[in-house]
Amino acid sequence: MRSRLTADCSHCVALCCVALAFDRSALFAFDKAAAERCRHLGDGVDCRIHAERNARGMSGCESYDCLGAGQRATTLFGGRPALTGAAENRSLLAAFFALRDVHQLLWLLHTCRQRWTLSSEQQRASTELETQLWAIDHSDALNGFANGQLSSEVHRLVAEVGRSATAVRPPPKVGRAPARVRLPMYPAQSDTDDHCSSKLSSSRPSSTSCSMTSAAALGTVNRRFAT
Repeated sequence: MRSRLTADCSHCVALCCVALAFDRSALFAFDKAAAERCRHLGDGVDCRIHAERNARGMSGCESYDCLGAGQRATTLFGGRPALTGAAENRSLLAAFFALRDVHQLLWLLHTCRQRWTLSSEQQRASTELETQLWAIDHSDALNGFANGQLSSEVHRLVAEVGRSATAVRPPPKVGRAPARVRLPMYPAQSDTDDHCSSKLSSSRPSSTSCSMTSAAALGTVNRRFAT
């Protein structure tokens, strides 16, 4: 499953360069609003400064990882849809945000299995949830995902595993979200979710150079909408 949760920019239309908002900081050279094309995007979907992003003050871009949500959203809209801005691509951007949440849940399940030994019943439940998450492949399914049922079931399962299982190996190495990157809000989690999140985050490395969305699997994602 890990390979399917790896970003492949060659099969995406620069969704992260349009959809996400960020603030001017050590990681980004300027402010950008959500659904606004990055000033460094060319006429198509190529970054004009890709080879020199760090030198140009855009190291946060190198840190970002959509966990494969970008190419999956692109595929749902015909492979290479034109991406011109918020008005023309509202549905595509909405799909990207929803699929980003979907892929974070998949990464959470993956991390859970890496961190703990699951019972046969828990393994079965995890597999069923993964199957449902991978089956989300059209707008109606995305709208259905938005009601939070699958998210609640994933967090409930991981919380259960966290309470009962014994750690057997360290989780995959992922880092914290870079500071001042504004992300859309994720559904509020319950106390049991926080219980699990605190366990998963206990071995999180201190480096901020890794994926900000991968950090969601360790319970460190910003839960508030950017304004």
